[in-house]
Amino acid sequence: MPRNSEASKGNAYKALLQRIMLFLAVLVIARFVLEVTGAPAAVTRYLSSTAGLVLAAIYLAAIAPLKRGMLKFSQLFLPALVLSAWTVGWVILATLVSGVFRLEEPFCGKRGLRELGAPGLSHL
Repeated sequence: MPRNSEASKGNAYKALLQRIMLFLAVLVIARFVLEVTGAPAAVTRYLSSTAGLVLAAIYLAAIAPLKRGMLKFSQLFLPALVLSAWTVGWVILATLVSGVFRLEEPFCGKRGLRELGAPGLSHL
């Protein structure tokens, strides 16, 4: 095989990983926007970042060997960590944004956090 062919397959794997990371970021942002706008929980629960991460990992494990990205089972560990950290990073960012802008009411229905009587939240 020519050397360029192997390089293009490595780039195809990187592009695949980037598309999966973009999918996970869009999934977290879409759920955040729906929750902020007050969409019912019956709708937003279908946009679970955990389920999206599992589906993305299955897709990556199935497609990556075809792109010459992973040739051994042990090579699956690092992309799994990267995808998990990426998803958790987006979830943390959405949590911080909702805290900074005090977007707690849509998450708790019409009552809000103050009326839930949770200890430590009385200052809100």
